[in-house]
Amino acid sequence: MDQTTPYFPDGSPEKMAFGNGAIQTISKNSRLLPTEIDLQANANGLANQAVFDRQYNYTSSCQSANNGNIMQIIDPLNNGNSQGFCYDALNRIASFANGSGTMQQSYTYDSFGNLNQSGNLSSPVLRHKQPNQLQRIYLRRGGQSELRQ
Repeated sequence: MDQTTPYFPDGSPEKMAFGNGAIQTISKNSRLLPTEIDLQANANGLANQAVFDRQYNYTSSCQSANNGNIMQIIDPLNNGNSQGFCYDALNRIASFANGSGTMQQSYTYDSFGNLNQSGNLSSPVLRHKQPNQLQRIYLRRGGQSELRQ
């Protein structure tokens, strides 16, 4: 291991310098879950300019306890690329939305845990014949349903 590079207790590096001059910095919380990944460019006339930045939150209005589910991915460079997630009591994704609000989706599950239906009419609706056996996918386009088997 490089003694000049700081490392987290799990052995992963806090900072990495790439051959092209870019520097990646990772921040983690006390549970060693990433809270931010940042990439600064230092080449081609760019001096310490952020080219990638993601911040990860593990609590939100739909879940206050941190159980390791990513609740938000925030893009400080372009809020439209940010994402928010909610989960059900079994930690399955229940909904998501992007930062600009142009994409939103909700999910439901049947009693066997199969993804059964989505809340967006432009997305597929799944039907299961038996537990864990996908039977049909209905794609809704322009008010018409198309069956794929």
